[in-house]
Amino acid sequence: MVFGPLAGQYLGDMGADVIKLDPPEGDYPRLLCSVCYCKAVTWLTASGREPVHSWTVAHHAFHPTLVADLPCTLVTVDLQEGVRALGRWRGAQAPTIGMLVAGAFETRCDGVDLVFQATPP
Repeated sequence: MVFGPLAGQYLGDMGADVIKLDPPEGDYPRLLCSVCYCKAVTWLTASGREPVHSWTVAHHAFHPTLVADLPCTLVTVDLQEGVRALGRWRGAQAPTIGMLVAGAFETRCDGVDLVFQATPP
């Protein structure tokens, strides 16, 4: 798996529309996209009730700082804004396809993670 700017760059190089998600307190406004350097950057706020598209449990760390978090559940979520987001699962119950979730950002010692948990019915 590849995350962050490198993933965005790979996807952009293959012709995908890349939308960068930043924490509310986080990244400063830029005149250019930090992934593809395009000037057509749009800031969006996610609706907060997004369906789970897919999920998996990771048993192998793709980065040394994540070894202590294993195993961890990763979810892919269909944002109503038209893109999919990948993040960590922070729920007491296992995710299910179509389950409505809300995203948030968690600060780590080496960065920020996008995390999802189930929304109340």
